[in-house]
Formats: sequence, C-alpha cells, structure tokens
Amino acid sequence: MNLDDAGLMAVSNWLPRWADLLVNDFDDPAVWNAYHRFEAPWSGTLSGLNVVFDLGIYYAECVWIRRTKLEWIVVRGPEGATHFIKGLPGGKLFDPIHFTYWRCKDIRRAKLPKPKWHRYFYPSMHRYYEPSILGGDSFSRHVLSKAPPDRRRRKSKQR
Repeated sequence: MNLDDAGLMAVSNWLPRWADLLVNDFDDPAVWNAYHRFEAPWSGTLSGLNVVFDLGIYYAECVWIRRTKLEWIVVRGPEGATHFIKGLPGGKLFDPIHFTYWRCKDIRRAKLPKPKWHRYFYPSMHRYYEPSILGGDSFSRHVLSKAPPDRRRRKSKQR
C-alpha cells in the first residue's frame, strides 16, 4: 500500500466494499474487547482484526507523510490500549486505530437491511446508515482532513 494520494484512494475504494467482511460481528463486546483490550488472540474468526489494526497504522502513516511534528502517544491500562496521534490541527488527540474499527463497524451497519421506519424512531442512529460512508472517497477525505494541503510534507527517502 502506497502512502501517496493514489494509494490512499485505492484503500479508500477497497474499504466500503470489503471492511464489513473482516469480522463477523463488530457489535459483539467480545470482538471489541479482543481488539481494544487484547483479551483474545486475533486468529480464526478474529483474524480480520489484524487488517483493521493495519488499516489504522496505514491511516496514521498517511497523515504522517503529509504533516510534520506529529507524535504517537500510546496509553496502556486495565481498560485497554489507545494509540493517539498528537500534533493535529486544534491540538486534539486522534486515535486512528480505534477510528478504523469504528469505520468498519459503521460500514457494516450501513450495509445491513433496515426497516423503512428506522429514520422515524431512531433519528440519532441515522448517521450509521448514511450512504456517504459507502462512498469510495470517504476514507481518503477523512485522512486528508487531518492533513490539509499546503502543509510541509515529510521527505521520502530516495533509494
């Protein structure tokens, strides 16, 4: 996977097609605990969590190549692990590892069949059913929002 715009777009096009198939049930607390708290090995039915985690690292690398002065802040504790990126606009911390889990989960929800009445009874849940999350550029737009143009780029190593 390349970190340039073409590589980012390729991953962004792949994600809405296949992300929902990486894990059987993103809503299962056991899956979340395996991912966030490392309570179970990521093998068998949980092997897709490896890809979700790698997508989070890829997200971070795409931002890092486009921005300088970022740093990882890894927090481990009894409630799990968090991998923040520090140095983004506005000074807010961002966790790309958890973001990709939630993005895959939201893609899954967007593809599930929904009753026609869901908009009327669950307006707060409507964001999960947004068709925009299934757009081929959704992931790349989110990455690029963290790395606006006209910022200094990291120099790639010449080989």
